[in-house]
Amino acid sequence: MAIKKYVAISYCFAFMSVYFSSIAYALLSTSVNNQFEAKMLPQTMAMNATASAVSSFSSWGGTLVTLGVIALLVVVLFIVFSSRAMGAAM
Repeated sequence: MAIKKYVAISYCFAFMSVYFSSIAYALLSTSVNNQFEAKMLPQTMAMNATASAVSSFSSWGGTLVTLGVIALLVVVLFIVFSSRAMGAAM
């Protein structure tokens, strides 16, 4: 029988990793599309407009890229924590 506390912790980390991965995609999509000049989807165009509005408040253009990389690192940590918690639950 699995320990319910660790299963709940595992699911929390898994859902948080999905949440942070979408944040990382939103923050990094602008710079990736500008770098490679790829054809953009409508969703990506909306995120690019939002990202450009946010980046207009700061004078340094790398702020969004830095936050996106940090969000990706948090995603990796949450996936590791989720798998360890599920392993402990068994």
